[in-house]
Amino acid sequence: MKIDEELQKLIPPLAEDELKQLESNLKNEGWRSNERIITWNDIIVDGHNRYSICKKYKITFKTQEKKFKDKNEVILWMIDNQLGRRNLPDYARGELNWKKLEILRLKAEENMKLGVTLVSNDTKVDMKNVVAKASNIGDVTASRIKFIRDNADEGTKIKLRSGNRELSINKVYTDLKKKKQREDVIQEFKEAPKLEKTKRKYSIIYADPPWKYFAGGNKNQSIYYKGMEIEEIKNLPINSLANDNCILFLWVTFPILKEAFEVIESWGFDYSTCGFNWVKKNKSGEGWFFGLGNWTRSNSELCLIATKGKPIRQSASVSQIIDTPREEHSKKPDIVRDKIVELVGDLPRIELFARSKTKGWDTWGNEVK
Repeated sequence: MKIDEELQKLIPPLAEDELKQLESNLKNEGWRSNERIITWNDIIVDGHNRYSICKKYKITFKTQEKKFKDKNEVILWMIDNQLGRRNLPDYARGELNWKKLEILRLKAEENMKLGVTLVSNDTKVDMKNVVAKASNIGDVTASRIKFIRDNADEGTKIKLRSGNRELSINKVYTDLKKKKQREDVIQEFKEAPKLEKTKRKYSIIYADPPWKYFAGGNKNQSIYYKGMEIEEIKNLPINSLANDNCILFLWVTFPILKEAFEVIESWGFDYSTCGFNWVKKNKSGEGWFFGLGNWTRSNSELCLIATKGKPIRQSASVSQIIDTPREEHSKKPDIVRDKIVELVGDLPRIELFARSKTKGWDTWGNEVK
């Protein structure tokens, strides 16, 4: 008799007390006359736990061979069998219903090719809604279960299937989503065509990250970029772009100064000073702009300087204060690039999270035009 790992994974594990009770019953009472381990082509499709316990304690058991058209038919039978269990955790129930629906949709597509319609093949069916109703859960939960199933490690999924109280669908989903976003950003950065082609090292790095800086991430500094969590920004491979002697110019707002210092350190730089303080005028150029602010009304923004190695200052006449009108949302003054070159020279340089290409600068960003 054989065990198919794919089929075995379909069976949500018993709770610890349920497994102990089953083991106790088999040890004390033996195999009941009406019980059977169900097999298909000598592969166990029902009774995995009983089989393991009987093998462990050398208890004699009985089997029953069942006929199925193919493996998908076996899976559908097993899913329906498991869905009949009491106290099945929401994750396990949702995961099983997702698998069932996907197989039924596949069979529907095959039937369409044969000109036969046995189940609905409407491509407009909201699959998460179907799963939600079948599992007695909300649409959002159904969607999150699928995301977890497709992205979580097997150990995490086993815990969720068993109803482990230390984990919840929402917590696992949130953690996975953050991890995936971080990986996607890192991968996107690594695959940026300019970097892939040149593999250059830079002496100047100029960055304006799309910080999420209000609780819950509701306020995003950039409408051009999806807001990034601090950990996502910290994990960008910026250090690999830097020459041994390199200077970083990093735009930051006052509420996230502490986090900005963490980013600087993670990127392999040492904080030096404030390079520029942009005191904003109204778009008309008349009068000072006043933002909201947490305490006082804010109207300035900082561009910090951090260094790696010993970059050299070329000019001692570059002013820290910039007083220019605001333009479109979160766009920084173009003059800053000129001041950077004046300050440290015409060195290899790159602008990260750029909106447009600028002569003399390499750029990286998903909104570069």
